[in-house]
Order: sequence, then structure tokens, then C-alpha cells
Amino acid sequence: MPIRIRFSNERGAADHGWLKVKHTFSFGSYYDRRYRGFGSLLVLNEDHIKSGKGFGMHPHEEMEIFSYIIKGELTHGDNMGNSEIIKKHDIQYTSAGTGIYHSEFNRNPSKSVHLLQIWFLPNLSNLKPKYEIKHIPKQEKIGTLKKIFASNKETDPNCITINSNVNVYCSILMPSVDSIAIDQNQDQIQNQNQNQNQIEFRTSCPKVYIHVCEPSGPIELNENTSLNGGDGAFIERENLITIRAIGNKPSEFLLFELF
Repeated sequence: MPIRIRFSNERGAADHGWLKVKHTFSFGSYYDRRYRGFGSLLVLNEDHIKSGKGFGMHPHEEMEIFSYIIKGELTHGDNMGNSEIIKKHDIQYTSAGTGIYHSEFNRNPSKSVHLLQIWFLPNLSNLKPKYEIKHIPKQEKIGTLKKIFASNKETDPNCITINSNVNVYCSILMPSVDSIAIDQNQDQIQNQNQNQNQIEFRTSCPKVYIHVCEPSGPIELNENTSLNGGDGAFIERENLITIRAIGNKPSEFLLFELF
């Protein structure tokens, strides 16, 4: 089945002054009947929050939520007693369950924060609320698919268990040696980039969604579909997906394997 692209500039967009946001799927006042989720993936919002601004204490229930920081820092607080600063390469997860209140604020006095807010439909209800944070070093993402969430239908002690029909991966692919300037003596860097430029992903799941973080370099899927920063791709009934960085800077992306 052909890959369908969700172009960045066609996403829903809103500018609230303190918050600039792009919606991959219908959310709030933005509605497009073609984009009402994909499997259990319900919300994928790209947020830019100005310094000193944020979301005050507000409720959630029966939703699986995680934040992926692209740039900057976000201060989290909730009624479970959690309070901490989330930074780039941190994965923040909240299982809202029967109900939680939390706030997300940019306390930095001069810099904005850029992040993805992602929600999934749970596969169980009436769960006790849960919060977890995990740091994923940058090096663990480079040249591979780093699994960061595993569905509760699986057992994987190396990542966070999420109560939804999804596995989530992150990756950073490096530019090819043909697209960057390398000194003739830097053979080690050449070999490293060759090994970290392309990956293959095999899956038995019927749906996969890929989102390229802005302002990353572009990627190519299955040698025939290109995605730029902010773009996404709906992939259905593909058992093998080849992903390659094709720009002159690193490509960071998330991959959602949906049951």
C-alpha cells in the first residue's frame, strides 16, 4: 500500500501568542475528518512555548501521554507529588488512568521550549495514575531504532511500559558521506557515518506512523518517499521499512508501531 505523507505545512496550526502549535491530528478547535487518529495514536502536537509561559494545572483521565523535548526545558508538576525539569533526551510519561492534574511550564527566563506532546488511547480502563521519566542518551539513538515504550502486551524491561497498543522508537540518522564535507584523513568518521545512515525496520503490525522532528534533516522511506522536518508518514501493511538520512545534517524521528 502506498505511503501517505502528512506534510508539515498542511497540519492544523494555531498561534496563541505564548504558544505556537501544529496539530497532526484533529485537536481542540482544529478538526479534519481525514485525521482523527491512527490506531491508538490520537494526538501528536508540536508545541513552541515562550519563556515564562505554559499550561497551568489541568485534568486528564483515561489517556496515555508522553512528552518528547526537542529543544529547551519543561517544568512538570502534578497532584501525585512529582515535580521536575524535563530536558532534551528525557522521555516523560503519564498514564492518566482514573484522573490526574498536572502542569507543564517553561520556567526559563529567556528561551522557548520546543516539544512534541503525544497522546494514545489506553487499552485498559480505571487504572491507577502513574508517572515516569527516563533519560535516553543521544548516543543510544544514533544509527539505530531505540525502543522507548513497549506495550503492556509485551515484556521489555529496557523501556517504559505503556498501557496502549503501541511500541514507540526514536532514532537519529547521520548524513551520508556523500552529503557532508569530510577531511581525507578522517576515515573513522567516514566509516561511522556509513554505518549510521540507514536502518531497516521489520514489523508484523498493520500500521506504522513516522514523524520527523523539526528542524532535522530529511529522510527517505523505502527508496521512494522523502520526508522533511515536521512531515509524517502513514504506513500500512508493510513488513519491511527502510529508512535513510538524505540531507546534510542529522535526521531525528519517532516511529510508532501500532497494533
